[in-house]
Amino acid sequence: SLGDVLGRYAGAARAYEADIVVRICADRPLVAPEAIDLAVTTYQREKPDLAFNHIADGESHWPRGFGAEVLAAEQLYWLDENAVSQPHREHVTLYMWDRRADFKIIPVPCPGEIDPGYAGVALDVDRPADLEKLRELCHGLEPASSATTIMQRWRASRFAGSIDVS
Repeated sequence: SLGDVLGRYAGAARAYEADIVVRICADRPLVAPEAIDLAVTTYQREKPDLAFNHIADGESHWPRGFGAEVLAAEQLYWLDENAVSQPHREHVTLYMWDRRADFKIIPVPCPGEIDPGYAGVALDVDRPADLEKLRELCHGLEPASSATTIMQRWRASRFAGSIDVS
């Protein structure tokens, strides 16, 4: 079904015989390869149920928009079998987040050159205004610009110091 995103993820993981699944949201045009590499490396080193750097958490202030969630395909299959409510089928890892105390979920440390120093910086696209903000922020940058380069630009922009809780 259209709303069964979890089922589609599990089906794709099975079809490609995945060991590890990296979940990246489609509303993030600035996904950064170095952020994904850090998430996968942290996952492999720490062996949690879920490692993430798609949002800020605790002392890790990742701007929304660069990162991902990483989990074992076996964990994904378990979720597919056990998560039955519509919100848990529509949002791949929501079951885990709703029961965070039952899972080992760890934030990936955010490098200082990317960390804005506080939570709430959003570089994803949920509304037309978000897209306009990113167009202004990234104007003139190369498509392969790093998260570090984008955050240098952000720090020098009119957006620095603002929190976007959209």
